[in-house]
Amino acid sequence: MVTLAWINTPSANLKTFVGNRVAKIQELTSQKIWRYVPSAQNPVDCASRGLTPSEIVDHPLWWNGPTFLRQPLDTWPQQANISDTDRVENHSATATPTQLDESCVILYASSELSKVLRLAAYWLRLRQRLGRPPRVQYQTNRPSAQETRDALQALIRWVQHIHFAEDWNCLRQNRPCTPKLRMLGAYLDLDNDLIRVGGRLKNSDLPYEAKHPILLPKQSQLTILLIDYVHSLHCHPGPQTTQNILHQDYWILSARSVIRKRLHQCIPCFQAKPKPMNPMMGALPRARVASIKAFAQVGVDFAGPFWVKAALLRRIQATKGYLCIFVCMATRAVHLELVSDLTTCLFLSALNRFISRRGRCEAIYSDCGTNFVGAKNYLEVIQKLIKPDEVERGLATHQIRWHLNPPAAPHMGGLWEAAVKSAKTLLHRTIKEQILTYEELNTIFHRIEAILNSRPIGSMSSDPNDLQPLTAGHFLTLEPIVTMPTPDTIKTLPKLELHQRWKLVQQLQQHFWERWQQEYLHTIQTKSKWNKIETNLALGDLVIIKEPTPPLTWKTARVIEVFPGEDKIVRVANVRTAEGKIVKRPAVKLCRLPLTFEGN
Repeated sequence: MVTLAWINTPSANLKTFVGNRVAKIQELTSQKIWRYVPSAQNPVDCASRGLTPSEIVDHPLWWNGPTFLRQPLDTWPQQANISDTDRVENHSATATPTQLDESCVILYASSELSKVLRLAAYWLRLRQRLGRPPRVQYQTNRPSAQETRDALQALIRWVQHIHFAEDWNCLRQNRPCTPKLRMLGAYLDLDNDLIRVGGRLKNSDLPYEAKHPILLPKQSQLTILLIDYVHSLHCHPGPQTTQNILHQDYWILSARSVIRKRLHQCIPCFQAKPKPMNPMMGALPRARVASIKAFAQVGVDFAGPFWVKAALLRRIQATKGYLCIFVCMATRAVHLELVSDLTTCLFLSALNRFISRRGRCEAIYSDCGTNFVGAKNYLEVIQKLIKPDEVERGLATHQIRWHLNPPAAPHMGGLWEAAVKSAKTLLHRTIKEQILTYEELNTIFHRIEAILNSRPIGSMSSDPNDLQPLTAGHFLTLEPIVTMPTPDTIKTLPKLELHQRWKLVQQLQQHFWERWQQEYLHTIQTKSKWNKIETNLALGDLVIIKEPTPPLTWKTARVIEVFPGEDKIVRVANVRTAEGKIVKRPAVKLCRLPLTFEGN
C-alpha cells in the first residue's frame, strides 16, 4: 500500500531517492494502471520470504501468478482505498524574505556622499530647531565640518540599526552576537552608539579609528556612497588601494568583493579603459558554405597606393597605382586587378575585366568606411566611388547585387582583409623599394594571384600516399596553378569520345567539391572567439564609440536603432552623438556604460 501511495503522490513531495524513481514511473506509465495485490496472492513474496526446493517445484503462485489474472477483468479484486496514514503528508512552509529595507530617503537623494551629508545635516538642524523657543536665532549658512561629521554618524547609526538589529540588541545586553561579528570582536561604542570592530590591534600605535573601525554592512546604500567617495577623492585607485584607505575608518563586511563590484561600475574608470561589446559569433552566410560556382559571390577590397611608372625613362614621373582584389566567398580564390586611380570609370573597367575572365558574379560584398582602402584620406573618394548612378547602372547591366558592411567593421570582411594582407606581404617582399612600370607591376600582381590560388585551403597531411592538398586553383584549372606541367592523361585514354571527356571533367569538378565539403568546411566550424552570450544592445543604452584615438577622447552616444540578425543577436546599431550626428557602428565598436539604477 505504501508503494501505491507513492505512485499516486507528486514526486516533488517525496524524498530525493524515492521521488526520482517515482517520477520515472509517472513519466513512463499512467497512475490508473497500478493496482493493489493482496499479500496472499503476490508472487513477489515467494522470492522475498523464500521457498524450499521441494516447494518451488510445483508452487502454483510462483509459476502461474495470481488466479484472478486468468479471469475476466470484472472479477478482479476491487481497487483498494488508500488510507490517510498511507499518504504522504504535505507540510506547508512559509518563506520569509531576508532583504532589509533602508527606508531612509536621504540616502537615495543623490549619488554623491557630500550632498547626502549636507541634506542630513540640514535635517538634524531642523530637528534641533523644532525643540527651541521661537525667538532663538537660527543658522542659515552651510553646515559646518562638525555638523557634517554628526550627520555621517547619524546615517551610520541608522544603517547599523537596520542591518545589525539583532547584534545591536545583543551587544546592548552583553549577550553573544552572531558568529560573523564574534570573529571581529565587535563591541558597542557607548559614546556614539556605534558598533565597532574590536579585533587584536588594541596595543598597536594606530589611531583609535584604525584600531577599531566602524562596522558597515555590505548591502547598504551608505556603503556604496562611501566607496564612491573615497574612490573618487583619491584619483580612482584600484580595489586594493581603495580598501586600504577605507579600512582606516570603516570595516565593510566582504569588503573585497563589494569594492571590486562597485569599481567595475565606475564611469570614469570605464572611460579610461572601456571594454567593447563582443556579441556571439554568428553563422556563416550561405555564400561561404554553399557549393556554388567559383566567383559566383565575391568580396572586393582595395589596397595601396603603390608607386608605378608608365616607362623606365628618367623624365617619366612616378604615379600612384592601386590593387583591386576580388575574393571568392566559397573557395577563397583571388583575382587581382591593377587600377591607376580610384575613380568610378576605372573601377567599372576593373569589374568588367574580372567578369570577362571569371564570369558574371551574383553578388559583391565590400566594406563601407575607412578600412575600404586602408587610409582615412580616401574615405570620401571611396564613398563617391560606390554611390554614384554610374556604378548602379553598371551593376544593373550585369545583374549584380552590392552588399555594404557597416562602417568601421573590418571583422565582417575578414575574408578579403586576409587576402589583402597576404597579397601585400608577398608584394613588399618582392619589389621592396623599387618603382616598377605598369606592365611589371601588373605581371607581379598576376604572379601573386597564382601563388595565393595555390595555397591549401584545408588541412595538409604528412602522409605521402594521401591525396594532393585541395587549393582554390582546383576549382579554376582543376589543379594548383603554381605547379609543374603534367601530361594530359585524358588524351592517353583510347577511343575517348568528346562527351566522355566532358563527363570526366565534370567528375573531377564534382570530386573537388566533395573534398571541399569534407576537408575545408569543418575548418571554419568552430567559434574561435566571441563565443559567450552577452546582453543585447537595447534602445536608449548609453555607449562609448571606439575610435583610433586615446580612449578618453572617445565620444559618448545613445542607441536609437538596433539591427538584430536571424539569431536575434544585435551586431549593428545606429547611435546619436552629443552633437546630434547619427552614425552606424558594429557592436564591437561600442562600449556600453555600466550604468545602474538603484534606489529612487
